[in-house]
Amino acid sequence: MPLARPAPTEQDEAQPISAVVIDPEISVIAQVYLRRDLEAIDRAVGGRSRFFTKISGADGVFVRAGYDPRAWCWRKDGLVFAGRSLLIGCGADGTIDDVTTDLEALRDSVEFKNPGASEWTPASH
Repeated sequence: MPLARPAPTEQDEAQPISAVVIDPEISVIAQVYLRRDLEAIDRAVGGRSRFFTKISGADGVFVRAGYDPRAWCWRKDGLVFAGRSLLIGCGADGTIDDVTTDLEALRDSVEFKNPGASEWTPASH
């Protein structure tokens, strides 16, 4: 499953949004670009997605629906997320937009955990 498509160019007809994919299984936190629709979000998380929660005033976390919480997971500020997730800017009116969370700050505040492990591993290591 590709992490991202190349950064948009002026020749792109659609205006993609920037998002951040977090994949604890391969220890990745990376900026990605995708279309402004639910199908693109579903592809980015590897299956049917669902909104999980907001993690900042403007960004929300989308996760794969039905993912086993005992599998690979990641944690930020005490909240635990199961599996590959996507951070996207979320408007109060339900629109999706560019992510606003700083990528380096996110890498410094996320920890990963593999199935069966008792300890969390910082993402920045």
